[in-house]
Amino acid sequence: FILYNKDLLGADSSGELIRQLANDEDRNVRRAIANNKALLDADPEGEIIRQLASDEDFSVRASIAKREDLLDVDPELIIHLASDEDRNVRVSTAYREDLLTVDPSGELIRQLANDKYGNIRSIIARKKELLDLDPELIILLASDEDFSVRASIATREDLLDADPSGELIRKLASDEDSNVR
Repeated sequence: FILYNKDLLGADSSGELIRQLANDEDRNVRRAIANNKALLDADPEGEIIRQLASDEDFSVRASIAKREDLLDVDPELIIHLASDEDRNVRVSTAYREDLLTVDPSGELIRQLANDKYGNIRSIIARKKELLDLDPELIILLASDEDFSVRASIATREDLLDADPSGELIRKLASDEDSNVR
C-alpha cells in the first residue's frame, strides 16, 4: 500500500527507496513504480524508467510505454517498445500520440500498421496523422484481413482526401462484414 501513498517520492529524496522498489521481485510493485507519475522527479536521469522498459514482465513494460514523459527520457525507448515481443506492450505504444514526433519519417507508424495483430493495426488505422503521413497506408489498411481494421478505416472522416475518386468508400460500403459497412 505504501506504493500508492502520494508522499512516497517526497519521503525518498535520495531515490534509494524508489530504486529498491523498482527492483522488487513482485511485478505488481514494479508496475506501480512504472505507473507513478512523479517517477521522473525522483529519477531525473530516467535510469529507472530505462530499466523498467526492459523489465521481464510485459505489464511493467506496457506501463512504461504509456508514460507521457517517456519522450522526455529517451525517444529510443518508444521505438524499442514498439518492437517488443509482447503485443500488449506494442498496443500501449500504438496508442501514443507522439509517434511521428519520435520518428518523423513515419517508419514507426508503418511498422505498427503492419503488425501481426489486428488490434494494433486497428489502433493505427484510427490515427489522424495517417493521411498526412501516407494516404496509401489508409488504402492498404482498408483491405486488411481483419474486419476491425477495415472498420476503423471506415470511421475516418478523411477517406475522400485519401482517395478522391471515392472508390475506397464504395469498397468499404460493400465490405463482406456488416461491421465495416
